[in-house]
Amino acid sequence: MAWFSPSWLASLFCFAIAAVTLVLIVGPADGTWQLYAQEMLKGKRLYSDLDFNLQPLFPLLTLISIKLSPGGLLSGRWLFFLIMAAYVAVVSRLCRMAKVGPLTSFALMIGVFFTSIHFLAFRFDDYHGLSGLLCYTSLLVSMALQRGDLSITRFGLLQAAICTATALTRPNDGVAIALAAGLVLVLRKGVQRDVVVAGLWSVLLSAALILLTLLVLRETPQVWFQKSVIEASSAKGGGGSFLGYPMLMYRTALTNVALYLLLPFWLSILGVAGAVWMSRRLTAQGSPYAAVIWRMAKRGAAPRQDIDQALFAYPTMLFVFGSLSSGGNYFSLYQPTAMALVLFVIFATQSAGPLSQSRLVQGVLLIFFTVIAIEGVEDRVKSPYLWLDYRVPPMTGEYLLRNDRNGLHVIPKELAGMIDPVCARLTPGKSLLSVPWSFANAYCHVEPWHGYVQTFFDTTTAPRIEALRRDLERSPPDFIFYQ
Repeated sequence: MAWFSPSWLASLFCFAIAAVTLVLIVGPADGTWQLYAQEMLKGKRLYSDLDFNLQPLFPLLTLISIKLSPGGLLSGRWLFFLIMAAYVAVVSRLCRMAKVGPLTSFALMIGVFFTSIHFLAFRFDDYHGLSGLLCYTSLLVSMALQRGDLSITRFGLLQAAICTATALTRPNDGVAIALAAGLVLVLRKGVQRDVVVAGLWSVLLSAALILLTLLVLRETPQVWFQKSVIEASSAKGGGGSFLGYPMLMYRTALTNVALYLLLPFWLSILGVAGAVWMSRRLTAQGSPYAAVIWRMAKRGAAPRQDIDQALFAYPTMLFVFGSLSSGGNYFSLYQPTAMALVLFVIFATQSAGPLSQSRLVQGVLLIFFTVIAIEGVEDRVKSPYLWLDYRVPPMTGEYLLRNDRNGLHVIPKELAGMIDPVCARLTPGKSLLSVPWSFANAYCHVEPWHGYVQTFFDTTTAPRIEALRRDLERSPPDFIFYQ
């Protein structure tokens, strides 16, 4: 990427806005991961002692970030800045594959990036940022296989590491990209001995990485699976509706077509439909679905191209498995939407045919992504962070720059006015239960009461809440802070 090129400037702009809105500003749900890491540093086990029911990779990375920092809210987030920088880099790499003009390239990068993080509860100091980074990385690795830059074995091992890390961050995304990567491999190379052997090595590597993680955590596979898969799916309500929620998502979208017509979701669906239409050129067998069956039956490879439309398996799988956590809604599934959009532009412009050379097509792409870029930046500046009924003030609002026992940090004036009196009441020796999140414990430097770091409804199981109720009846804390 040339210095001061439109792509480089767009990437720098995305990094700057994201750094301020998604990492630097202190929010009302901050501190949860840091407190889990601190409890682990005291020797407590993540699942057996803290009754954690999400995946362990992000708490482990937070532990490393805190362990290698001098202290303070911002200095403990250095690893999240690296995740954000890598996220911007992989999105930029994808956008630069599109053969568009400089202005369109600038708008494309900003539009795709801010679409992918458009969910207003998205932050890079949360596990969604890491999961998104790994999903985009897996897509780039699949592109490298299709270009012939990776051997089958190396592709399998790389994808095994990426998909396992993703599953240990957010299982829905991990399973989605594992299926997508497998489909890309089979369609490109066919069902041959090398593919089967690479698959077996991938499974072994994945199992080894999971066991190594559990060894570090001092947990057994049975406890990890029960807490982070069985109980987690029960808390979120998605475990029993594997087929129902994906269908509900598309039905909800169809019934709201008039209201949500301009949302990027609908444009991504059009992009997927367009890619399916273009994929008819991959084979003389007609339908792309017939082509899949024909290739697998013949155990042959796909016709040689740089990259092909099998990559659309990524956003498709992410939509399907993402719906299991969104209750069949599509309002939070912006990353697969952005992925589908950028893939559509890549395929629409990569050939030397009339479509890529059309000034009309280039003009439509410029206008479309300019509108999306402006809307995305405007929404993030107006509302850097939204969680339920709490909205961080616009970037033009009132903020305080503080340098106290929490180190140098930026906090909204309204949030500071809420939390300062709480910290003043918490004299040494006083106990505090902060529900559903532990922002007061983290900001006021008070250990979570009885290890209850968070009690949010879809990340906490019913037995955990019942245990909390019994503890409150037996011996309540000095203070309870309800956000």
